Amino acid sequence: MLKVEKNNREWGAPIIKIANDVNKFEIIFGGNGDLYFKPVMTRMELFEKGDPIYFVINKEDPFLFESFNRLYSKIINYSAFDSDDNSTVEDRRKEDSYRDYPLVNNGTVSWHSDEDMSEIASVLNIRRLDDGNLQLEFIKNRPENTMYMTYSIRFRNSGSTYNPFNFRFMELYNNLCAYYANEKEEEAAPTKIYK
Repeated sequence: MLKVEKNNREWGAPIIKIANDVNKFEIIFGGNGDLYFKPVMTRMELFEKGDPIYFVINKEDPFLFESFNRLYSKIINYSAFDSDDNSTVEDRRKEDSYRDYPLVNNGTVSWHSDEDMSEIASVLNIRRLDDGNLQLEFIKNRPENTMYMTYSIRFRNSGSTYNPFNFRFMELYNNLCAYYANEKEEEAAPTKIYK
């Protein structure tokens, strides 16, 4: 089972931490206004590890599963906003097919980090497994270059390669912050939601 924590910082937006028995990643809203999915590891682990990192989101935590399931379903169906009409969705589907690295490919959402050029960027794949669970796969960029490498995924909120789908990831972050703040605190004070 995955463990989810919301950690408030003295400054800046909260951090959502999601961990399985082996690995952990953080969802961070940065001071630059962008969102990050960042696997947590030491510098030595980063140098030594080259294989993808996996997390399975299942129904053991219903809210977490439904949040990621909503994200996955909206992106697979090219629904960037809740008020989409069919022509806009079809336009987004066509636009995606022209990208060198489409966002949606054979039932998998593949986000190439906005940190770097798509062909050398880290990748986050989200796919539905045969049992209905969702799998997150982090693929490290530039494994041959030990001076600059990362599993981290950046979702730019201005100028993203996959604009406007970065808003769906912000929606996920906002929902997780609000829910886990209220679940953790005995008397839940209103949580500021960052957009």
